[in-house]
Amino acid sequence: IDKFLYWIEIGSKNTDISCTEILINYYANIKDYENLEKYLLHGYQINPKKFIFKLVRYYQQFLSHEDKVLKYLEYGAILEDKDCLYSLGKRNSYNLELASHYYMKSIKKGHKLALNSLGCLHYNFRNYILAEQYLKLALKYIPEKYSFYLGCLYLDKYKDIEKAIEYFKFDLNYIRNLLELCKIYQNKKDYNKKALQYVCGTCLL
Repeated sequence: IDKFLYWIEIGSKNTDISCTEILINYYANIKDYENLEKYLLHGYQINPKKFIFKLVRYYQQFLSHEDKVLKYLEYGAILEDKDCLYSLGKRNSYNLELASHYYMKSIKKGHKLALNSLGCLHYNFRNYILAEQYLKLALKYIPEKYSFYLGCLYLDKYKDIEKAIEYFKFDLNYIRNLLELCKIYQNKKDYNKKALQYVCGTCLL
């Protein structure tokens, strides 16, 4: 193993990305964080776009490195890395304008989950028309996911129970969808059996 590592390290020093990735995976597996950080930083110097978010994820493990997380996320935003842009959107979810800015840039770079997050953001800020627009787009890309907020939108804001049920049924492995279905059927006198089925997780409709 020592000889193997020696030649891989030589390759990495000669800016071979594959060798650097092998070393990163190796040191991650044996939890040698000092060398892991060393080669992540080395990879970042070779190819910033390829290694920027890996570096962010490494620093996210440690509360003491929050300043480095933010530093490299901002570098990633400059590089237009979709994952860094998405993470900055999540971090700024209290600020509609700023979070929307990062989510939109992330979406343009192909981050599908950002569609759902942007929809949820507008939902939380009570911009229901935009919330519906982005949540439905997210549902197009990944049909079995991201239906919870659409269900809530139709149930609480549009008062369309049947449409809400339709969206809650998109993903019956998600506990919040099950709980909402349970509450809906419990409120319908003729549907106690269905409510019980959802509580038990059997979902036999």
